[in-house]
Amino acid sequence: MFVVPPFAVMTSIVYAPLLLLLFSTVQCLHCFAPRFHERTSASQYRLRHQRQSIAFPLASSTVDDKDVVDPEIKSKAENLKRDILALAASYDRGYGATPNVKEKMDGYISELASYNDEITGEDVATGFGTDEYDLSSPLDGVWQMVWTTAFDVLSIATPISTVSAIYQVIDTSKSSAVNIIDLIPRVQSFLPPQIPTPITRLNVQTTATRRGPKRVGLIFNSVEVEPIKNVVELPFPIKVDFPTKNLENLWSDFDSPGYFDVSFVDQNMLIIQQNVPGGCFISVKVPDTSL
Repeated sequence: MFVVPPFAVMTSIVYAPLLLLLFSTVQCLHCFAPRFHERTSASQYRLRHQRQSIAFPLASSTVDDKDVVDPEIKSKAENLKRDILALAASYDRGYGATPNVKEKMDGYISELASYNDEITGEDVATGFGTDEYDLSSPLDGVWQMVWTTAFDVLSIATPISTVSAIYQVIDTSKSSAVNIIDLIPRVQSFLPPQIPTPITRLNVQTTATRRGPKRVGLIFNSVEVEPIKNVVELPFPIKVDFPTKNLENLWSDFDSPGYFDVSFVDQNMLIIQQNVPGGCFISVKVPDTSL
């Protein structure tokens, strides 16, 4: 017979191992510029995002309506984005993807990337370090991950906890990229839905700079662990700052460690490739990171 432990005991069991995993997670996140979903169960997630892929206003707002955009290119881009969202929803953001599925998604991404310059323009990394509106970047905003092939992100899910949502908040005027990861305990799936879900949020602060028309460099600054929607009071948040003095000069070259390349971006879809340990990330723009 399965017995549900008291809230305090359950929460301690969940968060203590998460803290032990924090520093290994930080190392994985160091080169992650995106980190960019809410998930209570695989079936609920897929259903929600299948609906999103249908209701998402792709035809009206995803591509800039400037006259310079070829209608044929616009139509092809919209169709590809629908295919991408449908495939991402069907395979749980990449967590359940097979090699064949990943290869199929890579084909969609490669074709969509070929339209990037026509839709957005060649230089998508402008605006970093300036508050001038006319120099702002299409990267600005809150992005929620819908697909990844990056091992460091796929391995965040453990037997103890699983990934609820991953965001990246980019503000080019402040040269800031905040990666947000929400974790929930796997035991929650065995509990009645009326019981509150304890959620641990990891905030990873990075400094973002332009290294080229489509390349954004990153310097890892800090990580903060904070329980949200918690069931008991715990001594959080915990924040760890990392020495970053002189790193901007050391890591300012085009091929210096820590960067991502933009494959495609428009008003509500962002596709990037990280350098190390590799992998792509597909995100959609959302209003905020509220749960």
